Amino acid sequence: MSTGSALQSSFIQIAIPPNPTTFLGTDDSSEDDDTVICESQSAKEINIGDWSSAAASHHLSWLRFDLGHEFITEIDLSTLLKDEQNKFTRKLLNLLDQEPIETGNRHPVERLIANSLQSYESMAINWIQAIYLRNFKRRPSISAAILRCVGRLDTVLTAPWGVGLAISGLSSPDVEIREAGVRALEMWGGIESLETLKVYIAIEQESWLKEYIQDVIIDFESE
Repeated sequence: MSTGSALQSSFIQIAIPPNPTTFLGTDDSSEDDDTVICESQSAKEINIGDWSSAAASHHLSWLRFDLGHEFITEIDLSTLLKDEQNKFTRKLLNLLDQEPIETGNRHPVERLIANSLQSYESMAINWIQAIYLRNFKRRPSISAAILRCVGRLDTVLTAPWGVGLAISGLSSPDVEIREAGVRALEMWGGIESLETLKVYIAIEQESWLKEYIQDVIIDFESE
């Protein structure tokens, strides 16, 4: 097998012949054992998000594009997805550098994260967590910003991993990350958020944040 060149965008631009197009994935262990994970009759662009989760569920390491007329190209999925992760990381950090997060205003990172979660699912969660943890101590403002953006997303996208991220934030020595964790739990609500804050309030040392947590708990219990 030969590995295709790294992609420059989230789409593979190809010329589709009139024949039906089949996208095949194959395991390294058997070149003859192909698994069809996506089929298209006329698409001229293949969104990586359309097949990445399916490929992962089949434990595939290669993707084969069979375009008919004996034209076949193969791409190493691990290399491809690593490129996508690197692009996601660069874009997220650039957006955070370009625009501060302000209360009441949506931030472009929210859309970036939401779109990536919808396209890449568990892989995007790993990407987000990797950036968050990498900056937890050396650049806590980045981790706080990520947590604030994640906290603004619907629980359909963030459950259950988002709560875990927020709880980890509550243990940070950086008050900005701790505040972001509290805000995320406040936004999501629910019994798990309430019980977490009830436990956490006893160990918070910053008086203003402790008061804020108490207000959130009161609001939760009054609903």
